[in-house]
Amino acid sequence: MLSTNAFVYFKEYKDDEQSLTYPSGRLVETVSASVTVLESMMAEVPHTYSVEEKIKAAIKNAVDFGWIQSSGCSLHHQEIVDGIAQSVTRISIPWWCKRKKQVTDRRKQAEGYKEEDENSVTHVSRL
Repeated sequence: MLSTNAFVYFKEYKDDEQSLTYPSGRLVETVSASVTVLESMMAEVPHTYSVEEKIKAAIKNAVDFGWIQSSGCSLHHQEIVDGIAQSVTRISIPWWCKRKKQVTDRRKQAEGYKEEDENSVTHVSRL
């Protein structure tokens, strides 16, 4: 329990009572696989239109969601799959962009690149 749910475990209000909901191991594996699909695609698609839609489609195609239907959720299977894919993209795409910006900023800093100060911007006057 502690390996896949350590974060939830440490957020418990009381040590002697389980009051939070813990995700199943299969859900953790599914989300992890979805993030792996996203990470593998992001280097190639961030400049294209409909990035989120492309990645959601790839997640739905590549990740095994069959366990959801076989565990008794056949009525809501598609809604759950859509929700997982959307949650992963909505959380992970901004994180990916933030990490990419941090790497770029560090590279620029290491190369001695400095952004121009607002006060040093040359203004062109109207003629």
